[in-house]
Amino acid sequence: MARIVSGLFDRREDVELVIEHLVQQDGVDRRRIAVHAADGADAAEEEGFWASLRHLFMPDEERHAYSEGIRRGGIVLTAELEDAEADHAMAVLRDHGAADLEDRRREWRGAGWQDYVPQGETGGLSPAEMAALAAATAGTPDPADLGAPTGREERRDDDIEGTAALNPPTGTRVPLVVEKKSGLR
Repeated sequence: MARIVSGLFDRREDVELVIEHLVQQDGVDRRRIAVHAADGADAAEEEGFWASLRHLFMPDEERHAYSEGIRRGGIVLTAELEDAEADHAMAVLRDHGAADLEDRRREWRGAGWQDYVPQGETGGLSPAEMAALAAATAGTPDPADLGAPTGREERRDDDIEGTAALNPPTGTRVPLVVEKKSGLR
Protein backbone atom coordinates (compact mmCIF):
# COMPACT_ATOMS: atom_id res chain seq x y z
CA MET A 1 0.00 0.00 0.00
CA ALA A 2 1.30 3.48 -0.85
CA ARG A 3 1.92 6.19 1.74
CA ILE A 4 2.73 9.86 1.31
CA VAL A 5 5.65 11.13 3.36
CA SER A 6 6.26 14.85 3.55
CA GLY A 7 8.65 17.32 5.08
CA LEU A 8 8.99 21.09 5.36
CA PHE A 9 12.44 22.48 4.59
CA ASP A 10 13.98 25.93 4.87
CA ARG A 11 16.62 25.41 2.19
CA ARG A 12 16.27 24.11 -1.35
CA GLU A 13 19.74 22.52 -1.06
CA ASP A 14 18.42 20.21 1.67
CA VAL A 15 15.48 19.21 -0.54
CA GLU A 16 17.85 18.38 -3.40
CA LEU A 17 19.97 16.22 -1.06
CA VAL A 18 16.87 14.30 0.05
CA ILE A 19 15.83 13.72 -3.57
CA GLU A 20 19.33 12.57 -4.46
CA HIS A 21 19.40 10.18 -1.51
CA LEU A 22 15.95 8.70 -2.18
CA VAL A 23 16.58 8.25 -5.91
CA GLN A 24 20.23 7.17 -5.98
CA GLN A 25 20.59 5.28 -2.71
CA ASP A 26 17.09 3.93 -2.16
CA GLY A 27 15.94 3.45 -5.77
CA VAL A 28 12.82 5.62 -5.48
CA ASP A 29 11.41 6.62 -8.88
CA ARG A 30 11.89 10.41 -9.23
CA ARG A 31 8.36 10.74 -10.61
CA ARG A 32 7.03 9.71 -7.16
CA ILE A 33 8.65 12.76 -5.53
CA ALA A 34 7.17 16.26 -5.68
CA VAL A 35 8.48 19.61 -4.50
CA HIS A 36 6.05 22.38 -3.51
CA ALA A 37 7.36 25.94 -3.13
CA ALA A 38 6.03 29.44 -3.74
CA ASP A 39 9.10 30.54 -5.75
CA GLY A 40 7.60 33.94 -6.64
CA ALA A 41 4.71 32.46 -8.61
CA ASP A 42 2.19 34.91 -9.99
CA ALA A 43 -1.35 34.91 -8.59
CA ALA A 44 -2.77 32.46 -11.16
CA GLU A 45 0.10 30.00 -10.69
CA GLU A 46 -0.11 30.38 -6.93
CA GLU A 47 -3.84 29.59 -6.94
CA GLY A 48 -3.10 26.44 -8.94
CA PHE A 49 -0.35 25.57 -6.52
CA TRP A 50 -2.58 25.91 -3.44
CA ALA A 51 -5.22 23.81 -5.16
CA SER A 52 -2.58 21.14 -5.84
CA LEU A 53 -1.92 20.83 -2.11
CA ARG A 54 -5.53 19.69 -1.69
CA HIS A 55 -4.64 16.53 -3.59
CA LEU A 56 -2.15 15.44 -0.94
CA PHE A 57 -3.64 12.69 1.17
CA MET A 58 -3.06 14.21 4.59
CA PRO A 59 -5.27 15.70 7.30
CA ASP A 60 -6.49 19.24 6.63
CA GLU A 61 -4.64 20.64 9.65
CA GLU A 62 -1.32 19.30 8.30
CA ARG A 63 -2.04 20.64 4.82
CA HIS A 64 -2.89 24.01 6.38
CA ALA A 65 0.42 24.03 8.29
CA TYR A 66 2.44 23.02 5.20
CA SER A 67 0.71 25.79 3.24
CA GLU A 68 1.72 28.28 5.92
CA GLY A 69 5.29 26.99 5.80
CA ILE A 70 5.37 27.55 2.05
CA ARG A 71 3.81 31.00 2.45
CA ARG A 72 6.67 31.82 4.82
CA GLY A 73 9.26 30.75 2.25
CA GLY A 74 9.62 27.07 3.06
CA ILE A 75 9.71 24.15 0.65
CA VAL A 76 7.61 21.00 1.04
CA LEU A 77 8.84 17.71 -0.35
CA THR A 78 6.33 14.88 -0.73
CA ALA A 79 7.00 11.34 -1.86
CA GLU A 80 4.59 8.52 -2.59
CA LEU A 81 6.22 5.38 -1.23
CA GLU A 82 5.39 1.83 -0.28
CA ASP A 83 4.81 1.19 3.43
CA ALA A 84 8.15 -0.61 3.69
CA GLU A 85 9.98 2.49 2.38
CA ALA A 86 8.10 5.13 4.38
CA ASP A 87 9.81 4.90 7.78
CA HIS A 88 13.27 4.99 6.23
CA ALA A 89 12.27 7.93 4.02
CA MET A 90 11.02 9.87 7.06
CA ALA A 91 14.41 9.31 8.72
CA VAL A 92 16.12 10.60 5.56
CA LEU A 93 13.94 13.73 5.61
CA ARG A 94 14.74 14.37 9.29
CA ASP A 95 18.46 13.71 8.76
CA HIS A 96 18.53 16.31 5.99
CA GLY A 97 16.86 19.09 7.97
CA ALA A 98 13.10 18.64 7.70
CA ALA A 99 11.45 20.93 10.24
CA ASP A 100 9.47 19.60 13.19
CA LEU A 101 6.01 20.70 12.06
CA GLU A 102 4.61 20.85 15.60
CA ASP A 103 7.46 23.13 16.72
CA ARG A 104 6.82 25.39 13.73
CA ARG A 105 3.10 25.52 14.43
CA ARG A 106 3.77 26.57 18.03
CA GLU A 107 6.19 29.24 16.79
CA TRP A 108 3.69 30.55 14.24
CA ARG A 109 0.82 30.58 16.75
CA GLY A 110 3.05 32.66 19.04
CA ALA A 111 3.39 35.15 16.18
CA GLY A 112 -0.40 35.36 15.68
CA TRP A 113 -0.98 32.63 13.10
CA GLN A 114 -4.29 30.82 13.46
CA ASP A 115 -4.29 27.04 13.29
CA TYR A 116 -6.65 25.17 10.98
CA VAL A 117 -10.35 25.71 11.72
CA PRO A 118 -12.65 22.99 10.35
CA GLN A 119 -15.40 24.27 8.04
CA GLY A 120 -18.16 23.49 10.53
CA GLU A 121 -16.73 25.90 13.07
CA THR A 122 -17.15 28.85 10.72
CA GLY A 123 -20.42 27.74 9.21
CA GLY A 124 -18.60 26.81 6.02
CA LEU A 125 -17.61 30.41 5.33
CA SER A 126 -14.21 31.16 3.88
CA PRO A 127 -12.05 33.81 5.58
CA ALA A 128 -13.00 36.28 2.84
CA GLU A 129 -16.71 35.57 3.34
CA MET A 130 -16.37 35.94 7.11
CA ALA A 131 -14.62 39.29 6.62
CA ALA A 132 -17.40 40.43 4.26
CA LEU A 133 -20.04 39.36 6.78
CA ALA A 134 -18.24 41.19 9.59
CA ALA A 135 -18.03 44.34 7.45
CA ALA A 136 -21.71 44.08 6.50
CA THR A 137 -22.80 43.81 10.13
CA ALA A 138 -20.40 46.43 11.52
CA GLY A 139 -22.29 48.96 13.58
CA THR A 140 -25.24 46.63 14.16
CA PRO A 141 -26.39 47.19 17.73
CA ASP A 142 -25.89 44.45 20.28
CA PRO A 143 -29.28 42.86 21.19
CA ALA A 144 -28.45 43.30 24.89
CA ASP A 145 -28.26 47.07 24.36
CA LEU A 146 -31.79 47.04 22.96
CA GLY A 147 -33.25 45.20 25.94
CA ALA A 148 -33.75 42.03 23.92
CA PRO A 149 -33.41 38.73 25.75
CA THR A 150 -29.91 37.37 25.33
CA GLY A 151 -30.05 34.09 27.23
CA ARG A 152 -32.11 30.97 27.00
CA GLU A 153 -35.33 31.01 28.94
CA GLU A 154 -36.52 27.68 30.28
CA ARG A 155 -40.13 26.85 31.07
CA ARG A 156 -41.66 23.85 32.72
CA ASP A 157 -45.04 22.43 31.84
CA ASP A 158 -46.45 23.64 35.14
CA ASP A 159 -45.54 27.23 34.17
CA ILE A 160 -48.31 27.19 31.59
CA GLU A 161 -51.87 27.23 32.79
CA GLY A 162 -54.25 25.64 30.35
CA THR A 163 -53.72 26.54 26.73
CA ALA A 164 -53.88 30.31 27.12
CA ALA A 165 -50.11 30.53 26.64
CA LEU A 166 -50.38 28.53 23.43
CA ASN A 167 -53.28 30.60 22.11
CA PRO A 168 -52.70 34.12 23.43
CA PRO A 169 -55.65 36.50 23.57
CA THR A 170 -56.30 38.81 20.65
CA GLY A 171 -54.09 41.88 20.76
CA THR A 172 -51.15 40.09 22.39
CA ARG A 173 -47.87 41.17 20.82
CA VAL A 174 -45.80 38.29 19.47
CA PRO A 175 -42.21 39.11 18.44
CA LEU A 176 -41.48 38.69 14.75
CA VAL A 177 -38.04 37.61 13.57
CA VAL A 178 -37.04 38.42 9.99
CA GLU A 179 -33.91 36.93 8.47
CA LYS A 180 -32.26 38.54 5.47
CA LYS A 181 -30.12 36.56 3.08
CA SER A 182 -26.83 38.30 2.48
CA GLY A 183 -25.72 36.36 -0.57
CA LEU A 184 -23.06 34.55 1.45
CA ARG A 185 -23.36 30.84 1.77
